[in-house]
Amino acid sequence: MVKLLKKQLPLARIEANALFVTVFTPDAAAIYDQLCKHAVYVRLTDEKNALRFGIADPSQLKKLNVNLAHIG
Repeated sequence: MVKLLKKQLPLARIEANALFVTVFTPDAAAIYDQLCKHAVYVRLTDEKNALRFGIADPSQLKKLNVNLAHIG
């Protein structure tokens, strides 16, 4: 997932651990809105400057990749 996110959001700062990936970007709120419109559910941080992605299976990663490509 980290590789996919780095490709689609190259200017974002990405942190990861075994359970989730956090992507820090000034566009977090707009990306969150667009992903939710396409039933890709992620967590927007309270500060509205980062998104948290949980563990995903291959089909979910494909859906995420397609939707991030349409946002960028």
